[in-house]
Amino acid sequence: MPGIQRKINQKWGIIAPKPLLTGAFAYLSELIADVCTAMKKELVFFLIDDDKDDIEIFDLALKQTEHSVRLVSTNNGNDAIKMFESDKTFIPDFIFLDLDMPVMDGRACFREIKKLEHLKKIPVYFYTTSPHLLENPEFRLSGTTLFFFKPSYIQELIAFLKNVINKNNPLTNNN
Repeated sequence: MPGIQRKINQKWGIIAPKPLLTGAFAYLSELIADVCTAMKKELVFFLIDDDKDDIEIFDLALKQTEHSVRLVSTNNGNDAIKMFESDKTFIPDFIFLDLDMPVMDGRACFREIKKLEHLKKIPVYFYTTSPHLLENPEFRLSGTTLFFFKPSYIQELIAFLKNVINKNNPLTNNN
């Protein structure tokens, strides 16, 4: 009788069939591996913003969240859509989208993102300085996760990003 099965029998007086124990241990091993993977998983943030300074500040804030994160960015909606269409395996954990950009603005980009099947469940955050967005019901009711106004202080952005990460992380989400 294997050592583990003998210990179970001694402790609880149970004689469990070997296949049952093997299946239970395999399940627990997979569960532990999944938890470890989730704990180490690098979260990918995709930022679409034409302002290089805003991209740099966003990257600095992300690095201060104390999580494993990576920032991928483009400076207009057209480049973002091309990237998403050319590589359907690239699926970021979060998309942050500025509104006022050249070539393809945030509104048009958002509509195109929502058409892409592999991105439909990805949270899209409008990250903008444009308060008039809240007045547009098309964006409020279209599956956008949140509107976030670009803060004046990097500490506000760090706190917001930590909240986004924790809210969407099953290991830290208490809901």
